[in-house]
Parts: sequence; C-alpha cells; structure tokens
Amino acid sequence: MPAVLSAGAALWPVRRGPSPGVTLAEGSVYSTVMAKRAIERKPLWERVYERLKRAIYRGELKPGERLVEQKLAKELGVSRTPIREALYRLEQDGLVEKIPHGGALVKDNTRDEVEEILGLRAVLEGYAAAQTTKRKDEGLLKELEGILSRAEEALRRGNISRLIQLNTEFHDVLYRGSGNRKLYELITHLRDLFYKYRVFILSIEGMPQICLQDHREMLKVMRSGDARKVERMVREHINRGKEQLMQEIEKGRI
Repeated sequence: MPAVLSAGAALWPVRRGPSPGVTLAEGSVYSTVMAKRAIERKPLWERVYERLKRAIYRGELKPGERLVEQKLAKELGVSRTPIREALYRLEQDGLVEKIPHGGALVKDNTRDEVEEILGLRAVLEGYAAAQTTKRKDEGLLKELEGILSRAEEALRRGNISRLIQLNTEFHDVLYRGSGNRKLYELITHLRDLFYKYRVFILSIEGMPQICLQDHREMLKVMRSGDARKVERMVREHINRGKEQLMQEIEKGRI
C-alpha cells in the first residue's frame, strides 16, 4: 500500500497556524479546534472515502492497484466497516471495481470514457462560464485577473506545480461565479476525475502558454459581457486539451 495512505492522521487534518492572509481570529486556537470538530462530525466512512478518492484523483493510487480491506483498515487505523462502506461509495462513483473476497481494484478510464467526459465538461463548463459572464461581477473579474497574473508569473519562473494550482483556481472561481451550486459541484467532480490528465497536459511543452493565452482572451471577452462568445471559447479551450490528450493516449504515453 502506498505510503500516502499510511498515516491515519491524514483523515483528521488540523491547521497548525494561520495561513497567509488569514486574520488572527481565523487562525486562533479556538478556530482550529472548531475546524477539527467540523471535520470529525463527518461519519468515519466518509472521511475514509474522501481520503481514498483524493489519492485516486491525484494518481497516488494507480489504475489496477488492489485495495485490500484488511490492509487499508490497518494502514488508516480504522475497522473494516468504514473501509467497506467507502469502497462501496467509490464503486458507485466508478472509481473502483469490487473484487471477490473483499477489496477492490482502482479503475482506469477507457479512451471512450475520456472522450465522453471531456465532451460533457465542454458543454457544462461553457454554460457555467456564460452564466458567470452574465452576472457582470466586477469583484470576480478582478479575482480572475489576479489569479491569471500570478499564473503568468509562475510560468515565467518555470514553476509548473504552482501554475497547475493556479490553473485549477482560475477555473474554480470562473464556474463558482455562475451562482449555480449544483452545476458547480458536477463540474468539480468531473474535473477532479481528470486531475492527473490536467497535470499531464500542462507538462507538455507549449501547452502552458496556450492555456494562459486562452484564459487571458476569455477574461477580455468576459469584461465585454459577450456571454455567448465566452461559452464558445471555453468549449474550444477544453476540446483543444481533449485533442492533445487523445494524441498522447494513441501514442501510449498515458
């Protein structure tokens, strides 16, 4: 079992001090304790489920890797019951496949699944971006501008991991700005499924520059209020990434 799952403490993360930009009250011992209590109010199986799901999304648990209930229970310091419930939920999500005698295998996306989900993402994310544009939220546009400027600086410094983080943040703010919570949650789920692919695409030479140029042009059109054009641009942005990804899959690089 990967070392990433060996620490039971990962199920109960505690902030050890104020984060940058956090007020003293937010970073106080009281708020830290309250945050811990909020986490611990979640059922144990749900905390296990979220930890395993995150490991699958980030490629820490690889496709084809076997998840054994007894071993997971020992590694995470819990009984087999929450492990079993978490694996059932992961199976419902299509992330694992149950195997006889307990446990599961981490599933991989087929080529057809990659195409289908990216096609769905293009439609949903384009629509969400259009709705955000229609709201004409100047504060949100400034937030996107700040994220984009930091991403461009990260690229200049060659900090790809920071660029990936800011790319995720840009899209997160863009879609959350639609004001449609259900739409945002669905998009987030689909994007999380493709985390490892997003990392791969942004590691291809020339793709970070193309991505940031797309974002810069999207932001410009959003300021003009042309929601229909923004929707089309977001769809083209995702489809461009899909074409690149399909080429890499065909070459056997993924």
